Amino acid sequence: MHRRIKHPGKAHRSSDPHARLDFQASSAHASTSRLLPNREESARSWTATRQEIETKNFDLEAVNPNAKNREDTRTPDELLDLIEAKAREVTEAMAVLRRPTQ
Repeated sequence: MHRRIKHPGKAHRSSDPHARLDFQASSAHASTSRLLPNREESARSWTATRQEIETKNFDLEAVNPNAKNREDTRTPDELLDLIEAKAREVTEAMAVLRRPTQ
């Protein structure tokens, strides 16, 4: 089951009462050990308390910063020209298909 952390700046959209992750532990380590009991601490580990996350207003949204912008910047006239060109291609292809076979 996946659980979400309610982002302070976003509206909570789920009607499932279990959809938000509730941190009741007094320390980040205690909540981490409860959520990930087999996870071992290492030099690369880090923990943050709920209060630290809320105070610093961390953005926990999963967004790929390397994703390319997919916004269509063509003008309406360019789109109409493209539609007309594709319509001509379809008309030509249909004419070829309708020719009697030899």
